[in-house]
Amino acid sequence: MFDISFGELAVIGVVALVVIGPEKLPKVARTVGALVGRAQRYVHDVKADIQREVNLGELKQLHSEVHDAAQSLRHSVQTQVDEARQAVGEVQSQLNEVSQTATHTLAEAQAQLDAVNQTVAEPLAPTSSSASSAAAPSDTAPSAAHAALPAAEASPPSAVAAAETAAPLSSSSKPT
Repeated sequence: MFDISFGELAVIGVVALVVIGPEKLPKVARTVGALVGRAQRYVHDVKADIQREVNLGELKQLHSEVHDAAQSLRHSVQTQVDEARQAVGEVQSQLNEVSQTATHTLAEAQAQLDAVNQTVAEPLAPTSSSASSAAAPSDTAPSAAHAALPAAEASPPSAVAAAETAAPLSSSSKPT
């Protein structure tokens, strides 16, 4: 601040001692020290206020940058959400169309199945060839009763009882 050398301070001290006198010099020195201390605190406070304003300006600028970045991010996210909602809406409409088509196709298939079941359920008029084939048993597939008879003849009595329960014979042909 001020460039005062030690020699200049010594000259000021000697002049003060001569002008003020040795009795009042300690009191004046305390007052001057207090004034210098106040001046230093005032300068320090002014510097701190200036530094605070600079920091506040930097904080405001930083706040502005962060706010702008947040707005940009919010806009970006909102755009993505809108696009996702639009895609979900399209998929939902496509699924509704597929569901309606499937429901319609299922109804048509059910109607066709009902028609086939109704056709099959109607009694067919017996023809002469179908009546004879139904009455005559097939030579290739013997009935269960015929298969059980030879086993029953060669088996002991307990096996015969089991065969009778498996394939009961008519009452006229039962062994007594």
